[in-house]
Amino acid sequence: MTDRRVILILGASSDLGAELIRELDVLEERRASCESDAPRPLILAHYGHNQDALTKLKETCTHVDIELLQADLSVQEEVCAMLAGLKEKSLLPTHIVSLAAAKFGYMRISEWDRERVRQDMDIQVFSLAEVFRVCLPEMAKRGRGKVVVMLSACTVGEPPKFLSNYTSVKYALLGLVKSAAAEYGDQGLNINGISPEMIETKFVAGIGRKVREMNAESSPRHRNLTVRDVIPSVLYLLSEEAEFVNGVNLNLSGRGA
Repeated sequence: MTDRRVILILGASSDLGAELIRELDVLEERRASCESDAPRPLILAHYGHNQDALTKLKETCTHVDIELLQADLSVQEEVCAMLAGLKEKSLLPTHIVSLAAAKFGYMRISEWDRERVRQDMDIQVFSLAEVFRVCLPEMAKRGRGKVVVMLSACTVGEPPKFLSNYTSVKYALLGLVKSAAAEYGDQGLNINGISPEMIETKFVAGIGRKVREMNAESSPRHRNLTVRDVIPSVLYLLSEEAEFVNGVNLNLSGRGA
């Protein structure tokens, strides 16, 4: 029997997280029809406040096991408690997907808000660094593991105006991904990021229809991405087919670097 995959999804209640869980369930259904002796994957579905969507998914996804994890990623004590609980239950992940982020919003340099930026750094960067600190050494002991981190097209080429907070945090997150990939790449781990252009999700719904339309028009494909445009790249980077992909910031902007 093969080892069980334990997939930790930070920000699983997001549109991307929910769709990823659904797709993992579909893939497991297909795989199970051919390999009946393989254990079902366990998805550790993290959420901050929105439990309802994940509770429904847990009821409808029948080929993966789902355990819900609540933690405010902006609070170090809650992150540490979540990880301690997983370690106590011997449920540290074999795969990690980081999708969590603070609410999207514009910020000019002249409007720099240290506390707001710090909160997003806590949610995206510091919490993931804590997850890495606890989980990557254990993954390295097994000699294999996959990590996929949601970055942004703002880290590819020239960033957009008036997103100083968002861009700064994403570049810090990119640095963490690159550092972890360099440190653990020769120990069987694959640690990568993906950088999509604007995705039509509830995450960007608050910026207004006009801005979303303008962004779509400026895109090489003349539309914004959908969740289904992004999920295949996440699944690929989580798969065994990506064995020789490490430290990559996958450009999903439709533009050259």
